[in-house]
Amino acid sequence: MTDYNVIVEYPDTADHDDVLDALTGMSPVVATTTPGRAHVVLTIDADSIPSAVTLAAHHVARATGTTLVHVEAMTTAEYDRRVFEDGRAYSVSEAAERLGLTPQAIRARINVGTLPAEKVGAQWTIPAAAVEREVEHPDTGANLEAMLEVGRHVLDDVADWMGENPTPEAYAANRAAGREPEPDEPAEPGDAQPS
Repeated sequence: MTDYNVIVEYPDTADHDDVLDALTGMSPVVATTTPGRAHVVLTIDADSIPSAVTLAAHHVARATGTTLVHVEAMTTAEYDRRVFEDGRAYSVSEAAERLGLTPQAIRARINVGTLPAEKVGAQWTIPAAAVEREVEHPDTGANLEAMLEVGRHVLDDVADWMGENPTPEAYAANRAAGREPEPDEPAEPGDAQPS
């Protein structure tokens, strides 16, 4: 038996949480791709690619109640290679610039697992393919819970920085004293720091 990753695209009419619940055990990841479409990536243990495709298609069709649009399958090793294809990667600062986000938002997405990354020394690298997929198919709300989790992390960081008394006065006092919030990760050259 071999692990395969199967990507199944379908009309985005099903509730994403219901799809995830129905596919538990196959490490499902659901995302909105293009308007009106969604896809799920599953990890299937099977004898062959045709067997993996058959299993994935059957389960996704049942979970979504829709007719499938597209199915793509490969070994998990090949899928992982493609995610980090040809070794090209962005730094946090470069990914932030490319996606129109702050470096802190990129780190928060890495921390909650919505953006794949690899830590090299003290720095995060994000596969170029992952960043370009985000550019081509920006998230349109399929990962709302993950986005809320990012917000929770940011609020926790601000609360830690402001101390026991998170009031506007405490915030102003920290700023006036020249104290800045500590990021979760060391800053990279070129990262914009709070002013």
